[in-house]
Formats: sequence, structure tokens, C-alpha cells
Amino acid sequence: MTKLALCLKAGPEIGTGHLMRVRQLLTAVKADELVLFTDELADSLLPLCPDFSAIIKAPLPELGQAFKAYCTSHGRASAMLCDHYWVEESLERQFAEFCPVLVIDDLANRRHYCSLLIDQNIDRHAADYKNLVPPWCRIHTGPQYALINPAFAQSPAHDFSRLKGVSPSSEPPRVLVCFGGSDPVHGCIKTLHAIRSGRLYAHWAFTIVAGAGSADFAQLQEATAQLKQPERITLLRHCRDMPAAYQEHDLALGAYGVMFSERLAAGLPSVCVMIAENQKGADAVLERHQLGVDLPLAALDKPACLTAALELCAAGAVDFAAHGRSLYDGRGIARTSALINEFLKV
Repeated sequence: MTKLALCLKAGPEIGTGHLMRVRQLLTAVKADELVLFTDELADSLLPLCPDFSAIIKAPLPELGQAFKAYCTSHGRASAMLCDHYWVEESLERQFAEFCPVLVIDDLANRRHYCSLLIDQNIDRHAADYKNLVPPWCRIHTGPQYALINPAFAQSPAHDFSRLKGVSPSSEPPRVLVCFGGSDPVHGCIKTLHAIRSGRLYAHWAFTIVAGAGSADFAQLQEATAQLKQPERITLLRHCRDMPAAYQEHDLALGAYGVMFSERLAAGLPSVCVMIAENQKGADAVLERHQLGVDLPLAALDKPACLTAALELCAAGAVDFAAHGRSLYDGRGIARTSALINEFLKV
């Protein structure tokens, strides 16, 4: 029986990106049993978790001991998969006493002790990890390993008729607003304040998706109810079918990270906001590859800034969509799971 252990965290500080991309990956990993080791997993996110046979919580410095205790009492895991920005060589060495360690990383900023490392960043190269991993570690980098739902890349291309003002139904352009599962910077409510104070709903229609871990949903409901044109604002609590939601919209507004990759794969042009230190440099990648429009977090609640960003995004929509879709073929999960399954002996 193959048993895959995982180490990740999800909560208000880090958001849900790691959990969601691993969740996608596990649809293709051939493990009979899944065990999660975590130093943080918000209770509100438990419904989003796959079918783990056990979820073991411990402070980060104690996760090595927790893994040892589990392997001693329940049998060794076939492999440990780490997708955790605060896990590095010292803890991975403890995991490696019992099984191969496999790492998903985005940062290339710390040493790892692992047999496999995967980094899905657009401009990442194996050389970036040359001095950060053991010589026997297999390194695979680039968006061809992106852990996103294949449905995003397989969705039909947008026609952008509403952006051009030639929609047969004369509908306003639709903008999808989402800042992830926890929205730690309160991006949705800041955006809604800008929409209200600047009356952006006079030209655009918005769908605001508050993640399952968002603390702002009640406030969003109250503010939406006070709008003069409520039909121009749709508020959702979590969305179970984001590929379909992307198809229904012309532009998006959201953070960099996993959802940025999803938007690119779907060909949905977006205004992108850096909301975490680990997203530093993403704006340069966006500009270098002409993938959308960057908006500073401090400008998010300023109507004039938000309007200008949306107009720029609309003007470049066709090129932004084409450039994004050229990077993703939807086979990242298949490639990555095949590499992991080798270690699971299946």
C-alpha cells in the first residue's frame, strides 16, 4: 500500500494557494493513503481538504518528531511531499530518515534536502537551485509543471465583445474580483469601497468572490446591499467552478500566485495586485511577458487608479490573453504527478 505524507500550511497568513494546488495534484497522484502534517490549517478550510486519513498538527520545529512518531506507530510513508515556504533543509533531513522527500517551491531562497524539486514559476530555471539542493536531486522548473486544473487551459477563447461595446445584448463588461481563499489583505472589501465611491458599476458589472476563509463576507454583504445598482454587483461565498466563472467574465482583478496562473491559462486578462512578500518580482514577470496590468495594493481602494487599470487591461485584453495561454497547456498536473508516482513505486 502506498502512503503519501504531505507538509503544508493554509490559513490567514499564507492563504489557501498551497492547499488548493496540492489538492489539484492529488487528483492524479496514485497513493492509497494521504496523511497531512501541518503547523497551521484553519478550521474553516477543512471542507476544502482532500480525504486525508489523518491530519497531524504540531509547531513547525516539532513536525520532524511528529513524522517520526507517526512512521514508528503506523508504518513508513512512501514519500513526503512538502509545499511549505518555511520548511527547509534541517526539517527535510528529519523527514528523509524515513522516506524520499519531494519539494514544491516558488522562491529559490533556501537550501533543501530532497530527491525531487519542482518550481512552476514562469522564468525559473534549474540553475537557480544548483547550490540549494543535493547533487542527486532532480529539478524540474517552468510553467509546464503548473499545478492548475486542466479545465482552465482547455476552456474556449474569449471573444471580448463586451469590452469592445459590440455585445449583441449590450451587456456591460464583466469583471471577476477574487483575492483567494483567505484574502489576508482584505482586497475584496477594498475593491468594493472603490466601486461604490467611484460608481464604477455605471460602466462595469462585477462579481466578487469571497473565499471560504475570508473574514469579510458579512461586511461585503452589508456594503453590497447599499448599492444603488445592486444588479451590477454579484457577491459569492466561495466558487466551486472557477473555470466556468472565468468564461463568464471579460476581465479579472486579483492577486498574483496560483490564481494568477489560472487566469493566464484560461486567457482571462487581469489586473494583478501583489499581496505578499513571496510574490515579489511577479510584477516584473508580468511586464516582461506582457501578461496583464499591475496595480499596487495601496491603489486598490482608489477609484481613479482602479478605473485606469481596468481600462488598460481592456485595451490590451487580446494580447494579454494570447500571451498567457501560450505559457500553459494544461498538462502540468500530469507531468508533476508522473514524477511523484515514480517515488511511490506505481
